[in-house]
Amino acid sequence: MASLLFIACHTQRRTNIGFYYWQQVFTLSPGQLTYLENLDTHTLYVKFFDVDWDESARDAVPLAKIHFSTHLPAHIEIIPCVFIANRALKKISKEHIPLLARRITTLLKTLQSAANMSGTRELQIDCDWSLSTKQKYFTLLKQLKNLQPHITLTTTLRLHQITYAHTTGIPPADKGVLMFYNMADLDDIETENSIIDLEKGKDYLVNLQDYPLRIDIALPAFSWAVLLRFDKVTKLIHNVTLDMLEKTAELEQTDSRRFKVKKSFYFRGYYLYKDDILRYEDAEIAVLQQAAEMLRPKIRNQDLNIIFFHLNNYLIEEYSYEELEDIGSRFD
Repeated sequence: MASLLFIACHTQRRTNIGFYYWQQVFTLSPGQLTYLENLDTHTLYVKFFDVDWDESARDAVPLAKIHFSTHLPAHIEIIPCVFIANRALKKISKEHIPLLARRITTLLKTLQSAANMSGTRELQIDCDWSLSTKQKYFTLLKQLKNLQPHITLTTTLRLHQITYAHTTGIPPADKGVLMFYNMADLDDIETENSIIDLEKGKDYLVNLQDYPLRIDIALPAFSWAVLLRFDKVTKLIHNVTLDMLEKTAELEQTDSRRFKVKKSFYFRGYYLYKDDILRYEDAEIAVLQQAAEMLRPKIRNQDLNIIFFHLNNYLIEEYSYEELEDIGSRFD
């Protein structure tokens, strides 16, 4: 019996690598398809639409609906994702939650039909719920599950929702995806890298192994430049590389991650003023490797999906498939 228990405890974990697709028009380039094939990736988590509050309609409405401009590859499974803005939950009455669930389900089926999708085994709901919206959100999840009892209902989880689960509650879902990024205060001018900060991240993981839901992991594979003007965050400039900033003549590098605008100019479609500051933030491979090592012993399930955010040309240029494959293997 002891030997059997030993073998059971040391069964190798099955790790699958997938990607979020978070753009409104769905199309995969030949380079992206080759990248997915090299990684043996068969799953994309695609945002089908947002749900946000429309003040004029006084209702929660769908926005940014997906459009599939190319046929879906036969070997790629699409997992629909729906983003629910927390302010929509704050505004909507609890009596209208069942109606919202029906609208979400109906729109999902309509969009799937338009893309010639026969159905799905999983639905992922992305929402950073709060204490004031917890009950409405949990009711929405129950309603969605009741409408499609055959699917695996998945909800995203922020770090604080794991650590303080006794307060934030355990969502009534089949599975959770831990979003292991955006963990430092973006608006704090002292922040070095809000995308991923392992010192802050590890403090949130003390209860992860005790969380009652099966957990998948979402990791960042993106970068941006945070524009600071008069010591306040003004906007995010996406898909910026460090090399790009270093080679821009109008910028003066003041430390390893900060650049000062020497004279006003246009940068990637944004007009920057003299003395603006750009703070470069990214997810370095070495940091992602450390994150994998940190998370691995905290995950109890034997089947694990690692989902990188998000698939685009920037990702395949900046992260080799061998590097992401290595990160996935560290969870085995």
